Amino acid sequence: MKRKTEIFIAITVVTAVTCYLFKKIINRQKSDYTSIKQEADKYFIQEDYKNAILLYTKCKYMKSDAEILTKISLCNYFLKNYQEVINNSLFKTNNKDLIKIRSECYKQMGNKKKFLKDLALYETFANNKEVQDEIMQTVKEICEEEVSEFIEQEGLKINKEDVLRGLVSIKNINEIYDAFGGKSKKFKFSNDEKEVLNLLNAIILHLKGKKEQAILLLEKSTYKYSILYRAYFLTLKNEYISSSLPLDDEITTLYLYSKIFKDKSDTYLKSAIDKSVDLPIEQKDFLYVDLLVFYISKKDVEKVNETINNLKETLTPTLLELIGEYYLKSGNHSKMLDLLSSHPDTPGKLLLTALYAISIDKKKDAIEILYRSISEYSSYFKSYLYLGNILINDDLNECRKLFNTSLQYCCNSDEVFIVKQSLILIEVHEYIKENKI
Repeated sequence: MKRKTEIFIAITVVTAVTCYLFKKIINRQKSDYTSIKQEADKYFIQEDYKNAILLYTKCKYMKSDAEILTKISLCNYFLKNYQEVINNSLFKTNNKDLIKIRSECYKQMGNKKKFLKDLALYETFANNKEVQDEIMQTVKEICEEEVSEFIEQEGLKINKEDVLRGLVSIKNINEIYDAFGGKSKKFKFSNDEKEVLNLLNAIILHLKGKKEQAILLLEKSTYKYSILYRAYFLTLKNEYISSSLPLDDEITTLYLYSKIFKDKSDTYLKSAIDKSVDLPIEQKDFLYVDLLVFYISKKDVEKVNETINNLKETLTPTLLELIGEYYLKSGNHSKMLDLLSSHPDTPGKLLLTALYAISIDKKKDAIEILYRSISEYSSYFKSYLYLGNILINDDLNECRKLFNTSLQYCCNSDEVFIVKQSLILIEVHEYIKENKI
């Protein structure tokens, strides 16, 4: 019994001594950690990142917390050791600061897609309006690059908006107003009326499919917009010009003016429509499309209804889709159903029927209708696009398949842009799902 008591006392004493020594070591480590971190912070404030990172690394081995990891990443970022930051942070984390720093490293390295994915992951923690805007801007930039690459590799029809995009994307809108007869105070041109007219004639020639003649017309011009447009024409490959464009130069000029001054007034479009009164609706429907879009954007219900009534029964498939979608979005289901009942089956009509099914919570019916549309009208781009968007929360693989298939049926760069945007957003969605704790 005495022997057992002695053993128990010995164990108790050893345990007490061990605890005391362990506590002393821990306290000393805490003290060392605090003093080293304070010294590291001092270097960091002084922007001496090389010394700061050495001390923060020592701290990491003592106690690896979020603040230390963030500071090490920041030091590497400021030292432009971008790959080092990335290598040390490729793990699932809810450290939003670390994710943001890593995204900035991808940005500095020119990897826009990885920058976008990390920025989107960061936004799930930050919920910041500025970050959301930057995400959308980055998506836009990536899409524009991919669209250009797609057009160059595959060849593609271009729409009428593409014709102006070369100039619009290069120059400030005030300059464009000047070039086409505006009165901006910032830029002044003298004796340019003939050059402006010459440029318009070149654009008209191009719209008629006579690119080489358009280039020749601008060849000797020193007018800066003519030089820009000539360069733009030369970049276009395998372009297709819509046969629905009016051949009358005066109508085409008015249409061009409406594009330059869009969102300002309906004057030019109405004038173009008045001048094209003798043309069949199939050749001028795009003028009415633009006019309706203008009134819808201005929320001018009276003008929208007036324009629709003036069209009466002479609706092309494009106008049918636009008007049907307008009725649907404005909640006027009865008018939309009347519109559909008075027209034969087209892919656009099936699309509107599917959208109506969604609006009354019949998603399954909508999916069946769109699959039917794809089966019957396999080259109709919108069926793939809308079906993919409906399935985006249920089956990402099917979405990706639909979007990729739709690329071969795109008729212009705007449609390619929408598809590329959808594919990028799928990638971002998957990345967030895989990396968020």
